[in-house]
Amino acid sequence: MCMSDAKRIEQETVILWNEAEADATVYTASPLVKARLLKAGLKPEREKGSGAWFRVPRKAVRLRVGRATVYIAGGQKQKA
Repeated sequence: MCMSDAKRIEQETVILWNEAEADATVYTASPLVKARLLKAGLKPEREKGSGAWFRVPRKAVRLRVGRATVYIAGGQKQKA
């Protein structure tokens, strides 16, 4: 692993939620993900170094699997 790979591996993004709260917390140390969240109009709740924490509605968390959208936190129907 070269030095640039070591730096990139530290640019992680973690999405965390529990069943009791309507919002999820997104932590990111990735400049690309942070820029996308800022462009979407989200403001970080906290920043430390290159890391930033954002609150987002759990319903906004979804995955694209092929043509299907999977709302992993619930709240939406799957679309084919």
